[in-house]
Amino acid sequence: MTEPPAADTFPPMQEDWQIRYVRHVLAKSGLSASAVAKRAKFASTTLTRALNSPDHKFQMSLATIRKIEEATGIPYAPFLADSKPPESDPVVAAILDRLSKLGAADRDLILSVSEGLLARSQEAKP
Repeated sequence: MTEPPAADTFPPMQEDWQIRYVRHVLAKSGLSASAVAKRAKFASTTLTRALNSPDHKFQMSLATIRKIEEATGIPYAPFLADSKPPESDPVVAAILDRLSKLGAADRDLILSVSEGLLARSQEAKP
């Protein structure tokens, strides 16, 4: 069996919280990106494209991040809380701070509702 690459061997790319989380999962679990994707039941390219392409422009969905958390048992909340909201938006900072202190079930419920509201507001824009 071949050793999975260390998380820090991937080329640098955007360092949004999703990528930092995935790199942490790979390092902590010792799994390859493909192995994590297989356990989480999604295409391995969802992770490998983001990790291998410095020009990758798409963020991973929260659904993908949740699947990784469920498959590995490694929580993503600390990475979400560490994301840097615009300093001009204290509401976002307060929400992220409170989310980081919730249990997984409460956090997932709030994030799910928030995603739905955000999607609805985006659809309503002319």
